[in-house]
Amino acid sequence: MSTSTQPPKPKRRWYQFSLLTLLIVMSMLVVGVAWLASIAREARRQRIVVTEFLELGATIKFSDEQ
Repeated sequence: MSTSTQPPKPKRRWYQFSLLTLLIVMSMLVVGVAWLASIAREARRQRIVVTEFLELGATIKFSDEQ
């Protein structure tokens, strides 16, 4: 009877991932944040323009208002 004493195989943990996976996830995150930043920038620009027109005495009605 031969018993070999091999060390147990280490279990792969669920949170281990490859660098390619990290690159893909980070790229998707950057694209999402850039998209949200562009929306915020456009909203800020619109708010500034509306404020300037209101200071000049203009009446503004948005298209979604009835």
